[in-house]
Amino acid sequence: MKRVFLNLIFTLAAAIFATSAMAQNFMEDPRYGANPEERQRNVQTLNYFSDAYQKQDYDVAAGFLQELLKNAPGATQNLYIQGAVIYRDKINRATSVADRDILIDSLMLLYDMRIEYYGSASPGEAAILGNKVRDYYAMKTDDYQKLIPMFEKSIETGGDGVGPDIMISYLKLLSDQYVLDNIEAEMILAVYDNLLPVFERGGEAVAEQKTIFESLFISSGVANCENLEKVFRPRIEADPSLENIEKAFASVSRVNCTTDFFFELAEMYHALKPGAATAMALAARFEEQRDFAKADQYLNDAFAQETDPVQRANLLVRMAGNKINQSSVREAADLARQATQINPENGLAYLVLAQAYASGVNQQCPAGFERQAAYWLVVDYFNQARERLANDPNNLAVVNSQIRSYSDGFPSAEDCHFRELNTGASYTVNCGWVSGRTTVRPNSRR
Repeated sequence: MKRVFLNLIFTLAAAIFATSAMAQNFMEDPRYGANPEERQRNVQTLNYFSDAYQKQDYDVAAGFLQELLKNAPGATQNLYIQGAVIYRDKINRATSVADRDILIDSLMLLYDMRIEYYGSASPGEAAILGNKVRDYYAMKTDDYQKLIPMFEKSIETGGDGVGPDIMISYLKLLSDQYVLDNIEAEMILAVYDNLLPVFERGGEAVAEQKTIFESLFISSGVANCENLEKVFRPRIEADPSLENIEKAFASVSRVNCTTDFFFELAEMYHALKPGAATAMALAARFEEQRDFAKADQYLNDAFAQETDPVQRANLLVRMAGNKINQSSVREAADLARQATQINPENGLAYLVLAQAYASGVNQQCPAGFERQAAYWLVVDYFNQARERLANDPNNLAVVNSQIRSYSDGFPSAEDCHFRELNTGASYTVNCGWVSGRTTVRPNSRR
């Protein structure tokens, strides 16, 4: 029992000594005041503040907070962390707009003082500015004249470490004010252009937020082809560097522009940095304009860079179709045949091959039986197309129509009998490049 009593005395003595040492530290720390008397008074006020804060008696705590901010603003960073909690509570409980605005101003001042006294300490100035702008945006969403410089400072200070939510909120603020005609489109375009790379450098960690950011930009009403041209055309004319052209092309592509400016950019970009995507876009444009020779130039570029066999075959089919439109049917047949070799299941390749042969028959085969027999070969290719296009109703209808049409041109049974050609027998068509093995099948209706 005596040992227990002695242990208790030693414990109490140690606690008193520790408290005394801590008090001595306070009394020597200039953060708590200019002299011992001020330090003692401010430490006592800090204790009162902490007690009131822990009891969530925020109105009482706010009074002590004001004394400490005046007399010992550098005492502890917790003063500002807990002070923000107090002011948010008082703002939520404010009963008038005037009182609420005064309290919001006080909260903003609290952030400024925290930066002044603890901006170089963890978590740092950027984090404090981030919380400041988050609070002000939540409380004064429409005060864009104050919010814009606050967002800009927060983003500039934060650099690549700025919170994605801050960048999204900033773009949302600008989009809302653009609708109200308070800001120009160029400002949103510049902000988007500057912040998108921050998301891109963030990688997968911010992929979801990046999607939100891009969707917000597209839905803002700013991202239209006319506005983008106004912004980017002068830049490109002043400095047609790859960097500027690439930025402009990316922005215009995101909103699916099909203007002359888009294709000017695409040609410039493709010349500096060839790619399958730009080549395909340009090819489609020139196909629409029926400039098939120019379209083929870009399709060849895309083909040279494409490695997927299925896509390579598709590109050959497109080039073959363009050759037919240019009446270069032999070249069309060659390209379509290459497509069937790369991808034997490409039904469109057989369809274009059949069409090329059908056109070639009239050029290569003499009129009469030889021309009629060549239609057997044409229909063979149409039949191969039909086998592969069973799930493509639109093209299947075209194929069936062509089969009926060219079957009507087959030789009659009498002509086949005269030449001792029996139904089902093998037959070789030999009309220049329109040649190949086929099967005898007389036209029963002739």
